[in-house]
Amino acid sequence: MKTQTPVTAKSGACLITPISRPDWELDNRDVQLLQKIGQGNFGDVYRGVYNGNEVAVKTCRVDMTASDLRRKFLQGETTALNFNHPNIVKLVGIAVQSYPIMIVMEYVPGGSLLNHLRKSKNALPVMKLLQMSLDAANGMMYLEAKNCIHR
Repeated sequence: MKTQTPVTAKSGACLITPISRPDWELDNRDVQLLQKIGQGNFGDVYRGVYNGNEVAVKTCRVDMTASDLRRKFLQGETTALNFNHPNIVKLVGIAVQSYPIMIVMEYVPGGSLLNHLRKSKNALPVMKLLQMSLDAANGMMYLEAKNCIHR
């Protein structure tokens, strides 16, 4: 059975047997970047949309084309695909077909825990702080059980 889509527009060649890709590998064209919400070591972080769902998207700077830098950017991310815990941000997938390389994750509104604590100053009730601490500890315990070192 032939595929209907040519491998490249230039060649027009179609594959007889399609090449499957891992479930976690996303098409960059399916990820829409909406608003820059932060910056990481390797690039910017955006609020975006993937398959109609609000997501967070880490991008890899375009100038990071060296394979070792790309490897560092993606290091551990494929392992995180297997994590499923209410206190761990879910990794949706990774778009690697074109630049920028994007790591697509569950979007957690409200920003980082550190920013939330700074904004609240000393206004949060003790029981809320205890629950937040317990949630963080449960997430860390889950990661430790999976032999994952959180950085």
